Amino acid sequence: MRIKTYFLIFGLLAVFGVKKTAAQNPLNNFDLIGFHHIIDQGDYYKVYLKVSLSSQYSPKELTLFVDNDRSYSFMNDTVLQTQIENEFIFEFEKNKNEVKGNSIRLFVTDKLAKTLLEQEIHLPAKEDLKYPDFAILKEPSMTPLFHGYTNPDQQLRFLDSKQDESLYAFYYSKAFGHAKPPMVTDFLPEEAINVDKVIKYNSEQSFSLSDKGLYLFQKDTNSLVATSVLSKKNTFPELRSINDLIESFRYLLKGDEYSKLIESENPKTDFDALVLKLAPTKNAAKELIRNYFFRVKIANLFFTTYKEGWKTDMGMIFIIFGNPDVINKSKNQVTWTYFKLPGQRSTKFTFKRIESIFSKNHYVLERKKSFSETWFRLVSLWREGRIR
Repeated sequence: MRIKTYFLIFGLLAVFGVKKTAAQNPLNNFDLIGFHHIIDQGDYYKVYLKVSLSSQYSPKELTLFVDNDRSYSFMNDTVLQTQIENEFIFEFEKNKNEVKGNSIRLFVTDKLAKTLLEQEIHLPAKEDLKYPDFAILKEPSMTPLFHGYTNPDQQLRFLDSKQDESLYAFYYSKAFGHAKPPMVTDFLPEEAINVDKVIKYNSEQSFSLSDKGLYLFQKDTNSLVATSVLSKKNTFPELRSINDLIESFRYLLKGDEYSKLIESENPKTDFDALVLKLAPTKNAAKELIRNYFFRVKIANLFFTTYKEGWKTDMGMIFIIFGNPDVINKSKNQVTWTYFKLPGQRSTKFTFKRIESIFSKNHYVLERKKSFSETWFRLVSLWREGRIR
């Protein structure tokens, strides 16, 4: 397969399969992870899949299947192998008439035909929310923004299939809020955020998202067809500044603890002191910080949409509860089931897919007051340094 021009948009990180056990779940071991992008080309979809392998897998032993009717070799059919070792990008087209059940199913198998990665791409349910036909690519590699975020120093390029149209970016400096705990059912919806400025780009123009925040890209500003990109610090998905660390640590903090930290003149000192006070030993405090912020990083990597991954409902549940034991996914719903929570009975969290102009793959938790006991139990274990 020859290298072709990339026309990509942001898609949800593909870590969800149907009825996956913990051992099969890429969240568990990061052995094999996939990310996808789709564009709407009229009569067909163009799909791009990036697959990252751990060193235990040999690319020559792996095959990608699309809906069980097409196969691709990791050695011969990848569009390119990126600068990262064992990272591969596939490109293929899918005629809309061939799409069954409004979804495309992908499988990666080994030489024994064992399924290592299973992914179902659900296509937009509403015509006015279809995928756009333009791409935001990184320079100089001309590779896609697979994770929906970039940094202010990264040069980008707008590529348009028609090559003569303009692209408009609506910039929002105000960030969306963080997820509420799963038992909170009566909170007010997020306030609408205002557009700070509108930027116009021409096809083939290089640019950067120099102001940190959310950028919503559209060609037709009267439609709902768009893609969004977050401009974050260069270290993202890892958080390093003390303000970012404190903000994302709020799931473990009481209201007064959080208020004191954000108002503190010495937040780093006070934050360290609080964690040392919570954990039974200094080593336990270090372990608490290491484990918690590792999960924050993974949440940002896997669940970022129009807001940072740790702020989403899925990110929050993943940070506190860890890897689900079983994942079930249908067209517009994902269910995570936990059987091995410390001192708790099995718990099930259901997320509904919400399509909007900002994201076609944002999932919202079905909240229940009955989650209260489980939530506070896990938060207490975290605060005591007992979560590993």
